[in-house]
Amino acid sequence: MLIRVVSTGPLSGKTTVLCGLAQALSESGASVSLLRLSGDVNAVADAKLLASLPANARPNAEPVDLAVAREVASQESRLLLEAPAGEMPAVEDARTIIVARYSESIVQEVGRFADALGEQASGVVVTFVPERRKDVLRQALAAAGLREPILLLEDRLLAAPTLHDVAEAMAARTMFVDGRADDVLDRIYISSISADPEQEYVARLNPNLLIVRSDKPDQQLAALNGGVPRLLITGEMPVLSYVLERAEEEGIPLLLTALETPQVVERLEGLYGAVPMRGRAKLDRIGQVMKESLPAGGLAWISGVAG
Repeated sequence: MLIRVVSTGPLSGKTTVLCGLAQALSESGASVSLLRLSGDVNAVADAKLLASLPANARPNAEPVDLAVAREVASQESRLLLEAPAGEMPAVEDARTIIVARYSESIVQEVGRFADALGEQASGVVVTFVPERRKDVLRQALAAAGLREPILLLEDRLLAAPTLHDVAEAMAARTMFVDGRADDVLDRIYISSISADPEQEYVARLNPNLLIVRSDKPDQQLAALNGGVPRLLITGEMPVLSYVLERAEEEGIPLLLTALETPQVVERLEGLYGAVPMRGRAKLDRIGQVMKESLPAGGLAWISGVAG
């Protein structure tokens, strides 16, 4: 049986949903294979992520075309197929899950997709749902005649960028990263005004990335003394050698950007909820969130789609 996962637009959380569904199906005892169709800029990265999932019984690190997907679908008992955003490739006998990001027009958007899919539309997952809107949204989707949806509430960790995402957005030079580019950064804070309270400040907030100005070596050292696991150093002043040596000795990743702190904060704001699915912490989290978010009957929802 082929389960096709489509979305109403980019950055809807389609890959995130696919990973959650795969884990839920796998834990129910089903053998699951995942494929990513080619056709957009995220295809290769998504295919590599899907190949890394322990739940994937048929890993493939490269995106495939529709002909290959059809051939595999005829051989597999459970196949999750992810299509490029906004596309609904014609695949015979496919059950289709529609993924859409919450907006004020979400019911109309999902309704149009469901009408176009006809009987193939088997389920709806809405992502980034505000807690205060979930009950109203569920009622509106039901009133529109849509099958009982999965509503994934806003989640800080799932929306957060990775170290790689931050470094790329800041055009930062990285040091001492050592394979930790996929670390998820869901607690990013700006250093305190002075170094004196830095360690208490760090202990209270427990940041996994601290933003510190390049002309403040005292704050940089105080952050390292306080156990900050990663530093983003802003501005064009060179970082002093004893800070670099200390970071290297303790294996603390450094991101060095010429941007000033206000520019960094502005770019960070644009990253949350707008980055691809990456990192083991996110994979673990979506498995947990998917199980918690399934409608009454739990895995019966997925079983109904999977056949």
